[in-house]
Amino acid sequence: MTVHPGKGGQKIEPNYEEHIATACRMRQAAGASFLVEVDGGTKAFNAAQAVAAGADVLVAGSAIFESQDYAAAIRALRGES
Repeated sequence: MTVHPGKGGQKIEPNYEEHIATACRMRQAAGASFLVEVDGGTKAFNAAQAVAAGADVLVAGSAIFESQDYAAAIRALRGES
């Protein structure tokens, strides 16, 4: 979680990239193959940073459902035009 659990639409916590990177290091050290999922605060402006930090899966609720155009919001999250 990159926000405090319980309420949608929160701002992502500072240093979230380090939390993601830590989970990736733990996965590698354990020789595990689980996916690192980011849930909370995922928006078009920070999705690429989460992926660059090592996130395999992004959960985006308000970024999509508060949009008037769901398809455009999803394209923005993916970094597509």
